[in-house]
Amino acid sequence: MNTYPGFQGTIRRNVGALIVALTALAAVIGGGAARYMAAAAHGRTYAIAQTPHRTTAIVFGAGVWPSGAPTPILFDRVATAAELFALGKVDGIVMSGGVGPGGYDEPGTMAHLAAQLGVPAGAIRLDTSGTSTWATCAGWVAAHPADTALLVTQAYHMPRALFACRRFDADVVGVAADRRRYPPVHAAWWRLREGPASIKLLWQALGR
Repeated sequence: MNTYPGFQGTIRRNVGALIVALTALAAVIGGGAARYMAAAAHGRTYAIAQTPHRTTAIVFGAGVWPSGAPTPILFDRVATAAELFALGKVDGIVMSGGVGPGGYDEPGTMAHLAAQLGVPAGAIRLDTSGTSTWATCAGWVAAHPADTALLVTQAYHMPRALFACRRFDADVVGVAADRRRYPPVHAAWWRLREGPASIKLLWQALGR
């Protein structure tokens, strides 16, 4: 009768050890996937001044606050695309993001900001199916094979974006939109989530 509590304790310890082991394994696999994508994307990211001319800048969504304002990283992506347009590096801009309940509208918010930054409405196109990196590449990029594109996103996300779009034989290079020093806790979280996000994207790519 006295062994039952001990048995429960053993089960809890074993379950805890299993969870730790699985978490560690996921971290190793995710880190490996992220490094693989970084290697595949090596040499394909440019500074704004050295960026070659392309037909289109593709801006990946990155969240909108409940107030309707873009998050800082989304603001920087749109501002980078607007600068590329002003410099004649691209002929047009695609705002790719998701649309949800309660007026949530990434592409619309991005387009409004770009207009405020001087991009004419005729140069802006909206992709409302871009609910993920893979969705943007599988949707808009794959459907416009004649376009040469600049992918506009932050450096932490660029390898995954380049890898995804190149799976569709797209002629793409990247421009990093890191226009400020982001809070360290946010930057650490973004890098951490790239592991599982990279595993998911690899799985999607294998199933294509």
